[in-house]
Amino acid sequence: MLFNKLLKYEISHTPQWLPLLPILAGMFLSACSTLDGIGTPANPEKWVEREINACLPTAILFKESLQKYSVWSEVVTYRSFNPDTGRAANHAIVVFNYPKGTENYWTYDFEGSFKIEKDARSIASQNAPARDAAKTDIETIDPKNPLDIARFAEAKRFRPRSHILGAEFLN
Repeated sequence: MLFNKLLKYEISHTPQWLPLLPILAGMFLSACSTLDGIGTPANPEKWVEREINACLPTAILFKESLQKYSVWSEVVTYRSFNPDTGRAANHAIVVFNYPKGTENYWTYDFEGSFKIEKDARSIASQNAPARDAAKTDIETIDPKNPLDIARFAEAKRFRPRSHILGAEFLN
């Protein structure tokens, strides 16, 4: 009998928050669609992630995103020849200064970020311990010289025998 009274009461008296349910559900569902990207870096433009040879647009977008925070950065384009494969290739990377105002410079492309140290032969990667063993055989690197940056990038990405045919900052 008590159960019947409670059931009648629940049916005849709807909670005050019930009209807000569709609004709350909409807010929750829209928040879920943005939560998957929290804490994971991604390209600002989703189409870039689908492209196979998107190093230049990716580098440009990365540079533009760093500029929003007044971080010095440059896009470096270069052409290299790999004697092991007999193939030439074009590539684009970003060199940037972080933290701002320090002597810490990094290169970035789809293979990861690599820190440029004063002694180029001891440059470490922030991605994987195995990459720390890669030696560049480059005595010093000037982070404002695109040719030095291109040589460093190829060496750190396990293509040390590649010959850099030309490099420049994209203006």
